[in-house]
Amino acid sequence: MHKSFVLILQRLRFLRQVRYLQRLVIHVGEGDAQTSGNQIEGSTPNAVANNIGREE
Repeated sequence: MHKSFVLILQRLRFLRQVRYLQRLVIHVGEGDAQTSGNQIEGSTPNAVANNIGREE
């Protein structure tokens, strides 16, 4: 029982990470269409920090 509960939690966490990565890829892709590569590299860490804070 306890073991299966842990597996469920791990799967939920994994799915959340996948969803977050998909959003991050979409975000970077949209930025790529609008701005140069240098601006994306500069802004990505802030976007990552904001999304991580929102997820918790």
